Formats: sequence, structure tokens, C-alpha cells
Amino acid sequence: MKIKTRMTKLISLCMMLALTLASTAHATNAYPTQMQKEVHIIQPRYEYIEFFRSSLQISNSGVAECAVTVRMNTSENYTMKIILQRQVNGSWYDYATWDYNGSTGTSIKQSKTVVSGYNYRVQATIEFADETEIATSSVVYY
Repeated sequence: MKIKTRMTKLISLCMMLALTLASTAHATNAYPTQMQKEVHIIQPRYEYIEFFRSSLQISNSGVAECAVTVRMNTSENYTMKIILQRQVNGSWYDYATWDYNGSTGTSIKQSKTVVSGYNYRVQATIEFADETEIATSSVVYY
């Protein structure tokens, strides 16, 4: 009889443990950890501007190469302004500007000699129909 009682208690204990583990596992999945959360980045969806990026490289001799790539899904003309900017006391100032009109897609490169001791970046703005997009490069110190 003692064996039967002990077996009953052991089986009851195992069942309670199993139920506790099952409910804990379910609760863990209901509230995902930071690593499990999906990241959704909200980005504007443009009808005509498919791709638009700017970049900046400065050579050891101080020549800044400003590059902008644009891809459009229309053959209509667009306007684009490319600005090489220099940071002075925390504020950005235009150092050189170029204006373009184009259609479809292109890669544009412009060069300008810069002065050492400053941060520089390229900011390009494209406008077409009711769409406007700005592409800013990484900051480069020279």
C-alpha cells in the first residue's frame, strides 16, 4: 500500500511539474525578449524615386569626391541639388553646390579641394512631381 501511495504522489507531482512548465513556456513566447522582437523601419515609399544615395571620400591631398547615385522609374526630368557641406562650431555650412536636371538614373561625381581640420558631408536633394528626397552621406573628417 505504501508503494501505491508513493507512486500516486510521484505521478501527481510529475503532472503538476509538467503543467507548470507548459504554462511557463507559453507565457515566455507570449512576451518575446528584446532579441526576439521584430524591428520594423518606417520608410517613405516613393512612386518615382527608386534609389537615391550620396557618399563622400576625401583623398590624402584634400580632394573631396562627392558621389550621388539616383535611379528613377520614369523617364521624366527631375531636378537635383548636390551640396558639399563643412561643419564649423557644430553647424553645417555650404562649401560647394552643383545643380542637375536629369531623367531615369545616373551616377554623378564632383570634386572639390577642401581645407583640413573640418568635418565634411554631402547632402543631395532630388525633386520630382510631388516627391522630394534628401540623401546625406556619412561625415568625413579631413
